[in-house]
Order: sequence, then structure tokens, then C-alpha cells
Amino acid sequence: MCQESKLHLLLFAIIYSMKYADTTKQEKSWFEKIFSGSSVGNLIIIGLVIYLSILLIRSVIDNYAINQEIDKSYSEIDKLKQTNKDLEKQINYFKSDTFKEIEARAKLGYQKPGEKVIILPKERESSGDSDNTDSLSNIKIGNKPPNPNYIDWWQIFFGS
Repeated sequence: MCQESKLHLLLFAIIYSMKYADTTKQEKSWFEKIFSGSSVGNLIIIGLVIYLSILLIRSVIDNYAINQEIDKSYSEIDKLKQTNKDLEKQINYFKSDTFKEIEARAKLGYQKPGEKVIILPKERESSGDSDNTDSLSNIKIGNKPPNPNYIDWWQIFFGS
């Protein structure tokens, strides 16, 4: 196509659009018919805006709750990492020669050459005459065994 025919075609398109521009403005599209001054259309728009607002608010609330759970999980992870570090320190201590020596001294009576170990006897739980007690039941021999609980309560309330 030559330059002149392109120019004529462009000119024709401009004139045609100007001629029919007024007729297209007179006809309204279906969107303009529904929403221009119609109360039903306005109600639809308001309902749509409210629905979208509710969806937005729900998503914001859900997002906040998820972020709270994530923060809680991170804090648990930090606590578990700290616990893990403490346990690793304990394991290293239990593997050390110092701990082994202390335990050997305490439980097995280990002593270094030249040291003297003194073992003290354990104290008895009951005090008083040890000859007058039975070692199995911890009841004094020759004395009456203690009363059952219900008899003690009976004596408290009704005396006797």
C-alpha cells in the first residue's frame, strides 16, 4: 500500500468515529443501565463492598493468628535449643575425668595414694531406746499398737 492510501484510510476512520461517536453515547451499556441511579444497583454495589470487606478482615485476622503461632513456635525452638545446649554441657561434664573421679570417691570409696578415707555410720531414723523397738514394724514392743483412724475420730467427737 502506498502512503496516500494509508492516509486516506486513517482519515476515513477518524471521520467515521466522529460521525458515530454521538450515537454510541446515547446508548448505555448494560453496566451503566444497572448502576446509573438504580437503587437495586447501588444495593448490589454496597453488598459487594461489604462482602469484600468481611473477606479482607477475616484474612487479616487469620494472618495475625498464624503469625502468633509462628512466633510461639520460634520461642519454643529457642527454648529447646537452650535445653539442648544445657544437656550437651551435662553430657560433656559426665564424660570428664573430674566427674568420674568424684563419683568414684563418693560411691566406691576411691582414694588416691596417701589419702585416708573416713566412713561415718548412718544415723538411725528413730531416736530413743533402740532395744525396745521392733525393726520391721517400728512399733515399740510391749506397748499397744496405735488405734485405727476411725476410733481416733470417734474419741475426738464423742470422747471416751
